[in-house]
Amino acid sequence: ASQPGGWPRKFLYTGRYVDDKAIDVLLEGYTQYRKSARDPWPLTCCGKGPHASMITATPGVEDRGFVQPTDLPDVLIEHGVFVLASRFDPWPLVIVESCAAGLPIVCTEACGSRVELVRSSFNGATCETDNPASLAHALRFMHNNYDRLPAMGAGSRAMAEPYSAQMWVDRWSTVFNELMEKKR
Repeated sequence: ASQPGGWPRKFLYTGRYVDDKAIDVLLEGYTQYRKSARDPWPLTCCGKGPHASMITATPGVEDRGFVQPTDLPDVLIEHGVFVLASRFDPWPLVIVESCAAGLPIVCTEACGSRVELVRSSFNGATCETDNPASLAHALRFMHNNYDRLPAMGAGSRAMAEPYSAQMWVDRWSTVFNELMEKKR
């Protein structure tokens, strides 16, 4: 929010360009959003896979290709909302990573980690799986609620806190200490 120009007005997808990630739904939903929004935001895609040509052919979408993990924080800070349109994704880690980065989340019901990490209007929006119109609606919701995005980003950080490195250290330390006590 403190960046020049305020909260970034850009959507971000990071992941493989494959069928399970529903790149077709992502691009169709984005296209529908773009047609219905005044001053639509761009979508950046970071990844690699057989559907790269679909991404490069879609107006308003930038394909950055594969981004090294060490370079991803610089990409995340340029964007205001993370989007994942998966049709099958048992526990996409990218959602917790995006939450930890403070991004509001748009994802489908097929994203298993959304159950623990995404709360409607608190830090994101969930849309129907395999439904471009539902995805377009969620993107418009983010666009139309621009003033709420910093608070939603803070909500995302709160949702990611139980998955932080420090929390994992604390959990494992507790487990090991309890095992040592039992052994004594």
